[in-house]
Amino acid sequence: MDRPRYRDLYARAKLLWSELDPVRRPPFDRLLDAFDAAMTRRDPAELERSFQALLAACEAIDHGERW
Repeated sequence: MDRPRYRDLYARAKLLWSELDPVRRPPFDRLLDAFDAAMTRRDPAELERSFQALLAACEAIDHGERW
């Protein structure tokens, strides 16, 4: 979590999560949980995979317009 790109994505994801319709939250919850777990384990490959998956989900929601 010490890398700026990880902190920025996590903050973006949490903001988007708070604005999502409750019906759309469960898949996003799973991505956030996977990203949290990867950061805890500090496995570079797992962390990059979960980062890219969460980034893609954020892009699908806000199209990069708000971040």
